[in-house]
Amino acid sequence: MKQRLAKTGILLFCILIFFAVLSVAQSSCVFAQEKSLYVLYSGINANYLSLWLAKDAHYFADEGLNVQAVHVRGAAPVVQNLMAGQSQVGMIGATVVATAAIHGNKDVVMIDGVTNVMAFAVAARPGIESPQAIKGRKLAVARLGGTTDFVVDYALKQWKIQRSDISILQIGNEADRLAAMKAGQIDLSVFTPTYLPVIEKAGMNVLLDLEKLGVPYALNGYASAWSYIAKNRPTMVGFMRGVIKAIRRIKSAASFLARFSKDMCASMTSSSSMLRSINK
Repeated sequence: MKQRLAKTGILLFCILIFFAVLSVAQSSCVFAQEKSLYVLYSGINANYLSLWLAKDAHYFADEGLNVQAVHVRGAAPVVQNLMAGQSQVGMIGATVVATAAIHGNKDVVMIDGVTNVMAFAVAARPGIESPQAIKGRKLAVARLGGTTDFVVDYALKQWKIQRSDISILQIGNEADRLAAMKAGQIDLSVFTPTYLPVIEKAGMNVLLDLEKLGVPYALNGYASAWSYIAKNRPTMVGFMRGVIKAIRRIKSAASFLARFSKDMCASMTSSSSMLRSINK
């Protein structure tokens, strides 16, 4: 009897050990599957709604991803971080990615396009009512060589004005440039449609609305590094699933978009513009 009880005790002990090991293994598996992604984005306007919504609505979490979305000033630092492996995804325009490739850095690539037209407008302070009046004035871009700088070149060609006819300064993001215009430090700048209601309310003049021209342009999307994608394809597929779910919700619910935009963009929203610009 004692021998039988001893054997039973040993069996029960082994069963307990088995389930304890199995529980630890399952927990380790789940932990290993949850991936952390640092996603950098370079602007604060309606073009970034898909990223904000995917995170806020837990679409990324549903894919087993812990996404940290971090804002940085300008797209160039985003590309630099992707190249260095300090972030895995960036939401930026294709201009800086193409510029990096031209200089031999071909590891960073665009993996998704969100805004596919040149959705920018050139606005000026009161008193400047025509393109010809900008000669000798100060115009601000986010970063020299970046997307806003490219847009300025395009606008100048439309007006047949030389770049040397104006002074081009580098002044951070849209909020910074708008503040500089209101303070009289600059005369004009480029803005996304998100800011147009505020600009017009301040009595400033929109000299050119490039979005209305419908110029095909990879203004905004997601970028990553080939070296990271090759080793983490399931993670990137899950990330893109989250983005696509967000885009689908944005396109299917205009009233929701208006509310969400208002919260995320501090009441400077142009939801109809976002619906026109976002990819079908």
